[in-house]
Amino acid sequence: MANETIKLTTDGEVREYKIDSLSEAANQKIAQIQFYNQSIAPIFSEVMRLAQLGSKVDQGDLSSLLPKDYVVVQNEENKVKSDNKEETSNEETS
Repeated sequence: MANETIKLTTDGEVREYKIDSLSEAANQKIAQIQFYNQSIAPIFSEVMRLAQLGSKVDQGDLSSLLPKDYVVVQNEENKVKSDNKEETSNEETS
């Protein structure tokens, strides 16, 4: 194990360290990070995926409950100008 190395991403850099040069505290912190990456992160990702899926299902359920007559409201940044003068005059009076 004398010449074995480990590559770690720290402070935005990939660094290579000799394993036998690491302190006990560094080894414990690496073990904690590995546990998180291998055990906790995948569970957290799955929970987030399920929450997003549930939200989409709820939105679909809501859409089926809303009236079929509605007006689409556009943001100022993606507003579409109409060539229809009647629509333009209605927008000005709104």
